[in-house]
Amino acid sequence: MSLPLAVALVQCERHANVMADAMREIPWPLRAEQMLQPDVSLLRLVDQFVLRFTKLQAWALQRGVRNALTHEYPEDPLRLVLALNDAQQKALQLIEWLDLIRARIPHP
Repeated sequence: MSLPLAVALVQCERHANVMADAMREIPWPLRAEQMLQPDVSLLRLVDQFVLRFTKLQAWALQRGVRNALTHEYPEDPLRLVLALNDAQQKALQLIEWLDLIRARIPHP
């Protein structure tokens, strides 16, 4: 069942805002060393970023990144940070797209 456009837009905005907050606090670009023994605050930020990114994305371009993020690589921190750093760039693109949609659709 599809949501009304206005409701979907509000949900997307919420996900984008929380994702952007996490992105501002994550020390980009991430390095493999940071994921070998990450501190709890970094893990929480990365989890928040990944959750909101996966909820927000819907385009085929983003699906490959989402799939990489949903498979955690604790034994391979290099693969994990490569996926996260790629996701950061895709997240910025998602926010741009949301801004374009927001500009064309009147809010309730």
